[in-house]
Amino acid sequence: MNENEITIKTQAEFDALPAKFDTYTRIDIKNDGSLSCIYVSAARENARVVARWSARVVVQGNASVEAWENASVLARGNALVLACERAEVEVSENASVIAREQASVVVYGNASVVAWGNVGVYLQSDRASVVLFAYAVCWLLRLSKESQVQKKSENATIIKPKPVADVDGWLEEQCIEQEENGVVLFLRVSSDFKTQENTPNETLWALDSTVEHKNWKPDDYECGPGTFWACSRPYDCDEFRSNKGDRYIAVKVAVKDLSVWLKNPSYPRKIDFRKGTVLYECDWLGKKKA
Repeated sequence: MNENEITIKTQAEFDALPAKFDTYTRIDIKNDGSLSCIYVSAARENARVVARWSARVVVQGNASVEAWENASVLARGNALVLACERAEVEVSENASVIAREQASVVVYGNASVVAWGNVGVYLQSDRASVVLFAYAVCWLLRLSKESQVQKKSENATIIKPKPVADVDGWLEEQCIEQEENGVVLFLRVSSDFKTQENTPNETLWALDSTVEHKNWKPDDYECGPGTFWACSRPYDCDEFRSNKGDRYIAVKVAVKDLSVWLKNPSYPRKIDFRKGTVLYECDWLGKKKA
């Protein structure tokens, strides 16, 4: 099929595109990854969207995107992503991914993945489904079960890593790099930087402040008043609050102040902590806001 080509580098350029094209058009997103991610929230009629180079794209709603080269894509809602080459995709809720070649996919929620070639799939949900073809590999992380994965090839592989046994194991599983003075985690807070508003546990997370829990009891409950908690990625916090005007913040926490819940966890992407320093406000993907 003959198609026109349009190159997009900013959110404003993408938002200015028409809802329908007269001639079939390929929309190439080619921001270099150092810029803010581009949000694709609606399909363009008679067009396809392709994330190229090192682009960072968030796909929402019923939109669809092809991810090529070194592009990084987060798929939410009923989005559909075709991942090829070395693209990295994180997929949650009811989104679907078709992954080919050497793409890497992390799966949450009710997402579904069909993997071809040398694709690597990291399954972190007890509700998602994965189909493996050719030499695709699926790692079963916490909550996931082998019954969720279908092997359509004798060469496909299902890997069961050792279960998380401590804080270091959780950090490794969540791909969080330890620095000399701690790790960076994320919270979703109110428009005035609070959590648990209008309750006895209300907490203010002012920028540059250090917040310490005065009655830390992380072994009592997975979710309870005896601890603070944060997530490995900002958007993981959406599971816990969704108030209009909410913000995301990055918090630096010493490893010694972390505690992971190991007793049949319901929320494997959050971790408890005693004390943390608020570094900055960030976007949905963790990029510092100007």
